[in-house]
Amino acid sequence: MSEDELDEWWALEQIHPLPDPWLQTGLLCAYIGNYSMNKPRKWLTPGDVLPFLNGEKRRQSNAEIRARLSLLVAK
Repeated sequence: MSEDELDEWWALEQIHPLPDPWLQTGLLCAYIGNYSMNKPRKWLTPGDVLPFLNGEKRRQSNAEIRARLSLLVAK
């Protein structure tokens, strides 16, 4: 990629920002989780499956991770 092409991509990204890959992953995981659960007790959201969302960083505990995964495999 030439320097000019890189500049063009950078300018385009300033006008039309690329979507947040974390949010896209969270949406996809929540959709798959909600679809695959037989009768969900609670609908999953992207914030339920991501360690952080919208710049809010927090570390999930092992208990939180286990609880969220158990929602996906519960039938």
